Amino acid sequence: MLNSTDARGNELDQLFNSSESGQYKVMGSCAQTPSTIVFIDSGVDDYQTLVNGVVPEAEVIVLDSTQDGVEQITKVLKEQAGIAAIHLVSHGSPGCLYLGNSQLSLNTLSHYATQLKTWIPSTSVTQGGKSAAILLYGCNVAAGDAGEEFVTRLGQLTGGNIAASAKRTGSVALGGDWKLEVTTNQIQVSLAFEAMVQEAYTGVLATFLVNNTGDFDDGDIGNGVTTLREAINAANATSTDDIIEFASGLSGQTITLTNGQLEITDDLFIDGLGADQLTISGNNASRIFNIDDGDAFNSFDVKISGLSIADGNADFGGGIFNEEQLLISSSTIRDNTAQFSGGGIFSDGRLNIENSTISGNTAEIGEGGAISGSDFLSIANVTISSNQANNNGGGISFGQGSGGDTLIVNSSTITQNTTNGNGGGIFSKLGNPNDDLIAINNSIIAQNFDNDSSDGNSPDVWGQFSSNNRFNLIGDLGDNTSNGDFLTAEGNQVGTSANPIDPMLGPLQNNGGPTFTHALLPGSPAIDTANP
Repeated sequence: MLNSTDARGNELDQLFNSSESGQYKVMGSCAQTPSTIVFIDSGVDDYQTLVNGVVPEAEVIVLDSTQDGVEQITKVLKEQAGIAAIHLVSHGSPGCLYLGNSQLSLNTLSHYATQLKTWIPSTSVTQGGKSAAILLYGCNVAAGDAGEEFVTRLGQLTGGNIAASAKRTGSVALGGDWKLEVTTNQIQVSLAFEAMVQEAYTGVLATFLVNNTGDFDDGDIGNGVTTLREAINAANATSTDDIIEFASGLSGQTITLTNGQLEITDDLFIDGLGADQLTISGNNASRIFNIDDGDAFNSFDVKISGLSIADGNADFGGGIFNEEQLLISSSTIRDNTAQFSGGGIFSDGRLNIENSTISGNTAEIGEGGAISGSDFLSIANVTISSNQANNNGGGISFGQGSGGDTLIVNSSTITQNTTNGNGGGIFSKLGNPNDDLIAINNSIIAQNFDNDSSDGNSPDVWGQFSSNNRFNLIGDLGDNTSNGDFLTAEGNQVGTSANPIDPMLGPLQNNGGPTFTHALLPGSPAIDTANP
């Protein structure tokens, strides 16, 4: 029954009937005066499945993620009478519910007190003389001292009996369940969802919502003020996968670190607002992310999406140091500095990068202006531009030379990188192709610079390569690369020192994707030459 003005509008239109007032109400709701109302936040993963799985006797309302969720709920409840149960389905954290673009937390209860007191009128009494129930499904809402106090105060303000989750709610595979472990009174109300949907739902209702650009941790995740450092520390303290998101009000802002690097020691997804909308800055004083729990025998998974990671400074990995399994997507890694290797990223674990740009990073003494890595590196639709290394690999330096490493480059552009050593674009330490895997396909590696010609010229690539490398444009192969397979592999265009190939690239700029790229100019030899 609520307006939907966000990007999910088309999905909502399919789920709801629109009234003359422009409000939405779930199709097939049971009665004009229902005793049970289920509010589902549209920011919840796969919320459509939950909408379709609500028990038939309940009315379902989807909250607009771009508006104040508490105000939306209040507006609906004012139109109802005789409510026996209110179900709130949203992301949660200890002492906090994320409703629309607002938080209902210990810190905001007083702000919303007037509205909360109207949720359950004195006439809303169930059979047996008990007050109506409010069920909170968000993960960990009732956990810890903050969670218990929040549940108690919410019950006092609303006059309702509260049931809330103190653990993870949702998919069993992700460590969740559908039990609401904490109650303020005895509640005999069934859950909002059919058993089949509870079993089939693949998400969890947990997230930490960063709403402050400061760099501190006050130890109270439920007080309504959440910084990125505080959210990461709280996520590290849980034993299951966690999600960190950012309030829309942070769009266009920078989070500047003043207390050193951010330590990630457990499974985590950091979901940003877009590389052009939110920057995490090391303030030229510290690395941004250190992803390592110190356990060399077990690894965990981290995903970073929709961020700019900038102005970091460290010995290795100016922007990111990774020893685990890291996926970076739709992000920009720029203007970071390492005293030794890995100006942008140093990775000794598994690193996947997609739809991202790495530019303007520097390795002052060592290798890998953009990336210094070993073990496993895969990049797809990535632009690596204008990075520099004093030693080798202006763009990428990869491998440890002992076998078992994998380097995969697909549909990427590596250009305008510089080194005082070998391999302006890529410096590969991979030795025997039978022990290592290196596969470069549908990529442009051109107009990079190698300032050391004492042992041969290798401006774009240096190292051993194999016939796995196809449909590429290599601007200048130089004279110090085991290049036979590069020259003979299918679809490659290969230039030499005497006759380099100009890929005809435009400047690094916004060409419509999630990050800046180099567009192909008219007449570029790379146009229509990828693997069909």
